[in-house]
Amino acid sequence: MVVYPGKPGPSIKRYASVPRDKVNESILTLGSHTGTHVESRLHLQEGREGVADLPLDHFYGKCRVFDLALVESEIHMQDLEEFEIGPEEIVLLKTRNSALGYVQFLENYVHLKMDAAEYLVNAGIKTLGFDYLSIKKT
Repeated sequence: MVVYPGKPGPSIKRYASVPRDKVNESILTLGSHTGTHVESRLHLQEGREGVADLPLDHFYGKCRVFDLALVESEIHMQDLEEFEIGPEEIVLLKTRNSALGYVQFLENYVHLKMDAAEYLVNAGIKTLGFDYLSIKKT
């Protein structure tokens, strides 16, 4: 599983074992920026909504997948405009990140630029899914 650089990796600690405990059970610990994850406003600003505050209907329903595999490194507003994105849509962006694999963190991942992010916010989308650990380049 890919871990964002500088973040803790997953750990598994067994606390019960066969035959002594009749079952094998473990505690799994991982950082919230590990593998597939959800980010909330609290991730970037103290006092904002956390993941538990997000409405459940933002995590399921019909969605539209936009193939941006030809985008080399930066997704801009003009890359999204052709899709006519509407309010309350669940949008998934498929980029070349999916083809690069997820064995180790890659510095050259495709990412969203501010003009594209503002376009999606102004379109009123409900949820955005992206095929990498971060949607923006740091």
